[in-house]
Amino acid sequence: EHRLVTGRRHPEVVLASVSRERPRDFPGARGEPVELHRRAHRTLHEADPGARVSSNVVWEPAPASWFDDWFFDQVASAIDFVALDYYYSIAPDLSVVHAARGHYWKVRFTPQALLTAIRDYHARAPNLPVYVVENGMATDDGLPRRDGITRSQHLENHLYWLQRARDEGIDVVGFNLWSLTDNYEWGDYRNRFGLFTVDVRADPLLRRKPTEAVETFRRVIRQGGVEADFVPSR
Repeated sequence: EHRLVTGRRHPEVVLASVSRERPRDFPGARGEPVELHRRAHRTLHEADPGARVSSNVVWEPAPASWFDDWFFDQVASAIDFVALDYYYSIAPDLSVVHAARGHYWKVRFTPQALLTAIRDYHARAPNLPVYVVENGMATDDGLPRRDGITRSQHLENHLYWLQRARDEGIDVVGFNLWSLTDNYEWGDYRNRFGLFTVDVRADPLLRRKPTEAVETFRRVIRQGGVEADFVPSR
């Protein structure tokens, strides 16, 4: 049976946000990111012993992932679950190069690599549950993607491979879709990730307009994932 466990199973989850670039910008923040994380983990557990604390790690093609790989290995003993961000890997067309310029709507998706990412971090920390805390699809200012992929297709294809990880016995405890609404991404509003689209530049009321994926998201939540006979298209 292919089922997706929602975050409701772990309402006590806490994500510890630690700056990895300029800790000096934060009052009282001293030392390197690893020590900052360990201090945050210790402080949160002192305040709430039952809290589950982690720090996001991004799985993406090397060398972009070098810091996250190093950071995870340093703090693995001070996290309570793997908080995984997955958006893309390397596709045959090498469209991943567009990510360097922030043009994420041009990057071809590789949903199957989500399974690879989950396996990778499970191998590094087999005793920790995995929570996919970020996964989503960018469009160019709300326009249809040139590759024809819809937000619903993106969501269902990634959930399919997440459910394969659970079939293999990996303890995947949740999935967060990025994001609920369009927002300010990487310096502008051009990258649109929202289930609900918002025309920030032209609509002073900032009305939220549902995309076709809203009903898909509701359906997979109700049924606990994609259907057992679902066949991925990507």
